[in-house]
Amino acid sequence: MNQERLLRHYAALMEAVPQSVWVLSADGVVTLLAGSGIRERLWRPEGGTSWMEALHPKDRDWFGRAWRRAAQERTPLDTVVRVRLRSEPDRFRHIKIIAAPVPDEDGAVEWVGTASDAEEHWRLRMREKLLARMAAVPAAHNLSEAFLTTAAAVVPELADAVAIFHVRGEAGPGTGLPGGAALPAPTGSVGLAPGLPSLHPLDGDILWGEASRRVIRSQEARLLTFPPGEPPEDGLSEAAVRWLRKARATSVALLPVVVDGRTVALATTTTCRGNPPPDEADLHLLRDVFQQMSGPLRRTMELQSIRDRALALQQSFLTPPQTLDGLTITALYHPADSAAEIGGDWYDAVRLSEDALALSIGDIAGHDLDAATAMGRVNSLLRGLAYD
Repeated sequence: MNQERLLRHYAALMEAVPQSVWVLSADGVVTLLAGSGIRERLWRPEGGTSWMEALHPKDRDWFGRAWRRAAQERTPLDTVVRVRLRSEPDRFRHIKIIAAPVPDEDGAVEWVGTASDAEEHWRLRMREKLLARMAAVPAAHNLSEAFLTTAAAVVPELADAVAIFHVRGEAGPGTGLPGGAALPAPTGSVGLAPGLPSLHPLDGDILWGEASRRVIRSQEARLLTFPPGEPPEDGLSEAAVRWLRKARATSVALLPVVVDGRTVALATTTTCRGNPPPDEADLHLLRDVFQQMSGPLRRTMELQSIRDRALALQQSFLTPPQTLDGLTITALYHPADSAAEIGGDWYDAVRLSEDALALSIGDIAGHDLDAATAMGRVNSLLRGLAYD
């Protein structure tokens, strides 16, 4: 088979395979040989701009290091990188790049490579990765820990900063909300990419304003985009605007987490330091990931509710002792383990007569509602016996 026929066969094969084939010459000129396997046309540098500007800002450093290492060692490069789209320069698509060095007789090196669409594959893998990170949510001791685990799961791949707020009270379509309905969970429900300004304390001053209340009511996600460091003042709190300016934010996404028809949490994600805002596919993935919290959140909230009732029951039996003439009674309760502050401990002082006092101190094994309930029954029984 002659060389011309081999080239025709090879060209036909390149056209049939869903990928583009390119060559990078020794002097840095890129030539597209064949192929149209990428759904959307990619951005190409013009007027002396660098190919590196076609990459997502978050990918430039690591891709530059990987390319230099491959060039120095003359080894193949196989990776996935986000490349800017020609039609929408603020949007990017995941592209799988495979490149191999081809030295000529003089030692100069050309690179031949392929570029293929990896968007759907990347999103499937990323979804699996994020859900795996959230596997610890069902084991969370409280909502703050559950929110912290989820916030850390999406930083920095899908967002530069994430804060998740607990929505207290009824919140659903058509419900009215007071001005402070979006109350944050305790500090710890925030995830930040390295180098961003701190976001603490996470208290009422950082509420996201009217925009968040509309999202909570409608249960529909909302994306706010703006030039780097220039967030709109309308709809956002003053504290949020100040932080977004410091972080050179470009977007705020508000995503409700709905459980049994009620908005129980509000996740806020931001892109910062001039990074481009998320596109619709990113938002869809974020919504999917956060909504996966609904089951674990329901279980966590049920456990939190049981814990709150048990704590309230125990505290009702740890009231200040009676005041008696000529006698000072002081009581202090401090759990040995801060994670197990609920249990069957009690103390009590009952006046039997003018010169007689009954003291009782006890503990029921356990650290849950059953222990607190049993403690209440025993304490009541002892009081009844004392009065008899």
